[in-house]
Amino acid sequence: QLLLAHIEKHSPPGVRVSARQGAGLAYPYLMSADHPGNVAAAEVLTELYGNEPYPVRVGGSVPVIPLFLQELGAYTVNFGWTLEDENLHAPNEFFRLESLPRGVRGYCLILHRLATTAL
Repeated sequence: QLLLAHIEKHSPPGVRVSARQGAGLAYPYLMSADHPGNVAAAEVLTELYGNEPYPVRVGGSVPVIPLFLQELGAYTVNFGWTLEDENLHAPNEFFRLESLPRGVRGYCLILHRLATTAL
């Protein structure tokens, strides 16, 4: 209700705001930047692109991620291949096919790295 009130307050005159609560919910999730899974991901991305990645927080509201931690005691690393201009989860989302071989190689590298890392 507070979010809806805030949006209504800041909407232009004549705009009608409505919202409907979804059936589910997701618990917030945050994984330490120095977790071995994140370190492995950064190493692989550096190897593939020649530059260290800039860490960003994504996927914190994906319902299954905290469930893996709660039920399995396993942290989850989000490791994807879309580029900034590909409009991830937005209108006109797309994926460059030339990114696919690098993505496949990246997944192979991170799985090998995680298999040989103490988590």
